[in-house]
Amino acid sequence: MTESDRDQGPRRLLVGYDGSEGAEDAVELCRVISAPDAHVVVVDVLPYPGAPSEAFRLLTSAEFPAPEDYFAPATSRLAGRQVETLTYVGDSPARVFESMAESERLELIVVGSPHLGPVGRILAGSAAEALLHGAPVPVATAPHGYAGATHEGLKRIAVAYDGGEESRAALAYAQALALERGAALDVLTVERPVDPVGGAIALTMSLPENIDEIQRQALHEIDPSIELRRRRLKGETAEALVEACGDGVDLLVIGSRGYGTIERVLLGSTSAAVIAAASCPVVVVPRPSEAGRRRHRTTGVSVGAPDDGAGSGAVDAR
Repeated sequence: MTESDRDQGPRRLLVGYDGSEGAEDAVELCRVISAPDAHVVVVDVLPYPGAPSEAFRLLTSAEFPAPEDYFAPATSRLAGRQVETLTYVGDSPARVFESMAESERLELIVVGSPHLGPVGRILAGSAAEALLHGAPVPVATAPHGYAGATHEGLKRIAVAYDGGEESRAALAYAQALALERGAALDVLTVERPVDPVGGAIALTMSLPENIDEIQRQALHEIDPSIELRRRRLKGETAEALVEACGDGVDLLVIGSRGYGTIERVLLGSTSAAVIAAASCPVVVVPRPSEAGRRRHRTTGVSVGAPDDGAGSGAVDAR
């Protein structure tokens, strides 16, 4: 990989913006994760003053005067990128973002934390959570206070991997970003505690997962040029992932929930808990389409080196 291949990232992004601290966190994450020549749409969604007559509509400059002043903090932070600012009025910010993601062929939606940020008119509570339950593209959430720290880019990306199709989609996304940015990649697999079960089925339900085999599977899907760490975690899944994020990780990628609308984000309780507590940004990748699921089942391209059987420790090299 040449230096010109690096320092890349998503090139068509949407950032939810309402002038709050949480919105500034989202803008900073957009700056860190996007390509230097990215096209960024910064979108504000105002509530209808009365009963809405339509789902949403774009405001004219006469209806929303001086947008340059309002969006100045965002455009200044994103200097060098092609920035477009839009203001809508609508009953659901999530609906606006999802519609734009489809019509504008966006690659990523970036928002502030829906749990820890201040209560605002756009992204707080149910609105952001609605976005994380139906977006057609990956959604990145910035942790509270992210804009107040210095970020030098993405040097280490982590991905939660359990061998399932959703985690394989997350792995593919994390790998592509790691290759583009020249970042190291941590593959995180959680060995969950087993609750004691009585009766005849106790043995079957108490068998531990084969973590080594799950991680060996990941090796066959990872480009050998990537600096890789396999990390075996123990404990409750969300708590273990959150703790691992505090170990020099710049971004965590997780897959969408294992059921629900195809090619849409569907946030489960584990993912929601991780987003609420993680100290680093989190990207949630939509579950794969049926075509993608068939492709995973029928192809077995091996790009990694043969595994040497290591993997019993908490952190392993390739």
